[in-house]
Amino acid sequence: MAYVTTTDLELHILGLENLCRTTTQVDYEVLLTSFIAKAEAMINVYVSDIPEETPELIKQIAIDLVEYYVYRRADGDKIPEKVKESFETAKELLQKIKDGEIILTNTTPSTSEAPLIESEYDKVF
Repeated sequence: MAYVTTTDLELHILGLENLCRTTTQVDYEVLLTSFIAKAEAMINVYVSDIPEETPELIKQIAIDLVEYYVYRRADGDKIPEKVKESFETAKELLQKIKDGEIILTNTTPSTSEAPLIESEYDKVF
């Protein structure tokens, strides 16, 4: 099950194609596919029962993991602090899901409802 697509990544990670530093579109897609697979493998270590429709929280975690992998490949030790923090938060959220502190659903609360959890994400969508 794909938790995130290349289109999702392109919408959320500014300059993604330049960060990947590939020479062809095929190389770019192969690289992103490998990063997506790596993120999904990490998520699957923590979460075994994901609803059929991927919850937004899992999608955001996958995006944050892939973003970290992209920056690590592009800049090595020069990963922006915000990206490092998002990566650490993603791992913490996965642990909370594993521990049962966060229950995944495939529904999104309406704007009139309180959020299910508070997130440290400060990304604008």
